[in-house]
Amino acid sequence: MSSSLASILKDIIEPLVKRIRALEALERPYIAQGTATILNGTTSIVVTHGLPYTPVAGDVAIWFCKTGNAATCYIDTYTATQMTIHTNADPGAATAIIGWKAIR
Repeated sequence: MSSSLASILKDIIEPLVKRIRALEALERPYIAQGTATILNGTTSIVVTHGLPYTPVAGDVAIWFCKTGNAATCYIDTYTATQMTIHTNADPGAATAIIGWKAIR
């Protein structure tokens, strides 16, 4: 093979391989999880999620581990690094502990 043909093939193949690797990385699920404690006198907390993307509604599941006076919880205000978890009521002295898990 001539050096010019090898150079042309290299110029074609290397960018393709880089693009394929980037696409493969997007297909892999990413998992992050944690807990958040909403303290007495508050109804929300900002949590750093550690995801390599900005999640949207439905990307993160949440559940109560301990509720205090709160009956429901939800997430909003997603950013590239954080999300805000809310409860419907001040949990009181018992606090509310909320588990969360993100799978893409």
